[in-house]
Amino acid sequence: MEFLLIIALCVLAAWLRSRFTEMQSSHDALAERLDALEWRLREQSEPAEEPDRTRPIAKPGEQPDAIREAATQPQAPTRSEPSAPATQPAAPTRPDTDGIDAAFSGDTEGARSLDFEELFGRRLPIWAGGITLAIGGIFLVRLAIESGLMTPLVRVAASFVFGIVLLIAAELAHRFEVRLADPRVRQALAGAGLATLYAAFYLAGSVYQLIGPGAAFGGLALVTAGALGLAFRFGLPTALLGLVGGFATPAMVSSENPNLPLLTFYLALLAAGIAYTGQRMGAAWLGLIALLGGFGWGAVVLSTLPVETADFIASGLYLVALGTAVPVVAIRGSQSASWSYTAAGALASVQLAVLLAIDDFSLLGWGLIMLLLLSLAILGWREPAIRRGGGFAAALALLLLATWDPSGRDFALVATGLALLAAAVPVALARVGRSGEEDRWQAILVPPTLAAIATWHFHEGESAQILLAIGVVALGALAAGGAAIFGRTASEDRFGWGHAGAIALIAYLALIALLPTSAMGWALALAAGAILLALPKWHLTALALLLIATGWAMPTMAVWFSALTPALAGNPASSPELPSLASVANRIVPVELLAGLVCWRLDAPRRDLRIAAGAVAIALAVVIGHVLFRQLFPFTQPDDFVARGLLERTLWQAVLLGAGYALLTQAHSQSRAWAQWAGRALVAVTLAHFAWFGFVLHNPLWDAQAVGSVPFANLLFPSYAIAAVAAWLGGREIERAGFVWGRMAGDVVLMVLALVFALSTLRQAFSGTVLVETPMGETEDLLRSLLGILVAIAFLGWGWWREQRRWRVGSLVLMLLAVAKVFLVDAAGLDGLLRVASFLALGFSLIGIGWIYSRLLRST
Repeated sequence: MEFLLIIALCVLAAWLRSRFTEMQSSHDALAERLDALEWRLREQSEPAEEPDRTRPIAKPGEQPDAIREAATQPQAPTRSEPSAPATQPAAPTRPDTDGIDAAFSGDTEGARSLDFEELFGRRLPIWAGGITLAIGGIFLVRLAIESGLMTPLVRVAASFVFGIVLLIAAELAHRFEVRLADPRVRQALAGAGLATLYAAFYLAGSVYQLIGPGAAFGGLALVTAGALGLAFRFGLPTALLGLVGGFATPAMVSSENPNLPLLTFYLALLAAGIAYTGQRMGAAWLGLIALLGGFGWGAVVLSTLPVETADFIASGLYLVALGTAVPVVAIRGSQSASWSYTAAGALASVQLAVLLAIDDFSLLGWGLIMLLLLSLAILGWREPAIRRGGGFAAALALLLLATWDPSGRDFALVATGLALLAAAVPVALARVGRSGEEDRWQAILVPPTLAAIATWHFHEGESAQILLAIGVVALGALAAGGAAIFGRTASEDRFGWGHAGAIALIAYLALIALLPTSAMGWALALAAGAILLALPKWHLTALALLLIATGWAMPTMAVWFSALTPALAGNPASSPELPSLASVANRIVPVELLAGLVCWRLDAPRRDLRIAAGAVAIALAVVIGHVLFRQLFPFTQPDDFVARGLLERTLWQAVLLGAGYALLTQAHSQSRAWAQWAGRALVAVTLAHFAWFGFVLHNPLWDAQAVGSVPFANLLFPSYAIAAVAAWLGGREIERAGFVWGRMAGDVVLMVLALVFALSTLRQAFSGTVLVETPMGETEDLLRSLLGILVAIAFLGWGWWREQRRWRVGSLVLMLLAVAKVFLVDAAGLDGLLRVASFLALGFSLIGIGWIYSRLLRST
């Protein structure tokens, strides 16, 4: 009993605090409006001879009440020459402000500031008096009990009499409201009377067992109904007391075998009644509190672990009512609390999920969840907030379906219900023009999720599963129909991609149910190609299938990357480490062909998608070509890479460069942007491949690579020639792309390649096929310096002939490097005539170069 009183006090205190905040927030605006109205009335009623009056202005710290009193005080009359003698001056007239005063006097508290004296001297004592009356009655009964003056029957009867007397007093206070002029008197008396009646039934049923649990329960329910009915007469606090007492009633009546269907029926009626009362009184928050209390009792009911069918059904129906009907009653017409629809549906679905788990995922439990979805769909036909709760319930149902271990028949029944209620209903809403963004996403996501769950549960092995495929195809038809209907009502790209992804995923799952994994790549490619050729407007679905097929090819690509990763560090991969030809043919080849078809069939406005598809096609073509090419160079033995590594790299670079040049030629002749970018990419890949593998890692000057035994007629010339052509094409394309430094960068690379090729050729003349086998001698070292000078002269002549200053500058740089080498390196290791001869040769060379350079400059 004391606990009940504490709860009631807390609720009343919270309500009073909220009212206090609302009154204080509107005080300033009401006071100013009152001052303005009084001033206008006073100006209209005063004589015209007093134009010098000024409106009272509040001084700092002065209250609006003081201004109002000063404004309404009688003013000294002004004398004027009367037309007839008068013994006394006329009394000043007061403006007719009775209407205004009446408008504010009934509840003047809302227009005045609530200071300490107002709150604790005028407002709280009446409420405290009502509570004190209830507590005093309880203490009076307790004193009589302790003194032995009352038997249990007399005590209970006295409690009933005292509660009824308090309610009669509240009714008298209501009837004589004009004299009391304060509605809180009747509210306090009614609250005390209801609390006493609650205590009386509690004592009679639970403490003294004068009546049975059923009678006590009925009496407490009757008091609750009376409280809700009296709320329309005595005010909102009475409804609050009915809410607290109504939800506390089941806890106050003890029973070893509670009637769960009756209890849930009572709680549902109580929540609906409180919600209706709050809605009629303009207090939608009262219905929200009732919902929280109802769901709190729902948790208590779930904790009792109902095993009887009647108890299970009663609990489920109670939760369905709380999640659907009660919110509609509670906040009907309130837009600010529309989120409560969603919250109620979500809470109901969570508690129903617990109930389903308690009953081991029985069909009866699934039926209750379907009933919740159906109720939310019906009530949400006009209210989007209710449909959002249905979306949450559908998502939770899908999660439960994924964790279930069902039979095929049970799964088909539940999945069909979910498909109809969670996917077909949003499509129907779109058909009549009532759908929102949440509905469209629900229609997009539910069918593929159901298909994925079905495949997860029932797909086994490589054999065809016709029934599973039929179910998945039916879901695909639902997804395609939704895409067609939604496509006529909205055209956002994100929704288009969503529909396309859903249909593509369902098609993929259907193929999984029918075909072995080895045929999956070609099946996806054929399906996407058929869509591109027959239904070009559904190209997003074909692109989604391309993404799925690309994912299907990822394992083979991962094998290819893992085999080539060590090669980046200088450890060549053998052919057996690469993907098998069958894997490439089944997984990569169909994706490459599909990407090429997408690049060809997409229309011009889809330029970005065409370029992306073309890039995928070119990249996969490179992978396919590399795997096929490496079959010619397996490198299974340790010496194979030394003997044929340079040949393998040279041929592969020739293939890449040839393909790139062909694409560039086609792009320039037919103005194809995709071919231009693809050709540039292949040229860049060629040059990068040579730079890393042929120049840095496996350069014959410092790595064991057979170049051939015949001078000049060996692999050095084609290897460096291919790299030079790639550098020239790269510089040209960079310049055509709008970067002026492109040609200069290409020429710098050409100079480096020419110098390294000359040094490599000199080294081959002394060492033979493997350049690192024989150490370099003094004669070869001197010839390297001379060769550097000759190459510099060649740069100078080329720059003069092509009239390109960068080549002449490059020749000077190379010349300076050669001279520095002679003075700092070569001359330091020579003695006698060799040193003299080297300096003489260098001097004559420098003079000759200077003379040639001056003649060339004069000629230009």
